[in-house]
Amino acid sequence: MKALGKDISRNFQSNSLRKETYYKNTGIVIRYEFYHSQSELIIDETDKVLAEHYGLKEGELDFIINYDIKHRMGKGGGDE
Repeated sequence: MKALGKDISRNFQSNSLRKETYYKNTGIVIRYEFYHSQSELIIDETDKVLAEHYGLKEGELDFIINYDIKHRMGKGGGDE
């Protein structure tokens, strides 16, 4: 699990953009924008490993993955 945590961190970092903005009062502010939808495969893999670790049933894992797709990845089909 520790290796998976490092993998997902590296994946998030590789799917991010470093942005710099200059503000009159504070100077340059550096921030990162993360695009988690580009990490969907490793997120699903992590969900499966954690589901096995915590003894979740297949239906519970399915709920988590579908929730993830609908709400976190912005792929929801409509209002519910």
